[in-house]
Amino acid sequence: MLVVFSSLQKIVKSIDTMVESHVNSGFLSTHLRYGIQNEKLYNYIIVLNDQKRKMCNLKVIVENALDCLPQTQRELLCLRYIEKKTFQEISELTSVCIRTVFRRYDSAIENFERALKHAGYTEKWIEGEYGDMAIIKTIKERLKNSTYLTKTNI
Repeated sequence: MLVVFSSLQKIVKSIDTMVESHVNSGFLSTHLRYGIQNEKLYNYIIVLNDQKRKMCNLKVIVENALDCLPQTQRELLCLRYIEKKTFQEISELTSVCIRTVFRRYDSAIENFERALKHAGYTEKWIEGEYGDMAIIKTIKERLKNSTYLTKTNI
């Protein structure tokens, strides 16, 4: 969720661009030349708007969970996910040894997950709400093949 949260602005802008493109296609009837019926075009625009709603909800969910954390943990997660700092950079910025950064990171992630669960956002709920979105699937797949979130990526 934090990785998606860090990319929300780009994701929402991408959705807005797709909606605008499809709306313009409807006005110009471009879609009809490609054999796409009006109903299919309108349904896709509705799906895109629903995805944008979900992204706005995710922003609120993550912000609320972050607000439940102590300031140092919130700052650590923001440095790691939003500012995309390495653990070494976080260590240098906070003047804390890297082992302490790792321990604090583990604790921050646990507390973040606890805050989500406490608010009713279980892993099952998150997967049900967001798992079918293409952009989320793409991010999850990229993370599987990445070392960005591992502690060895200093």
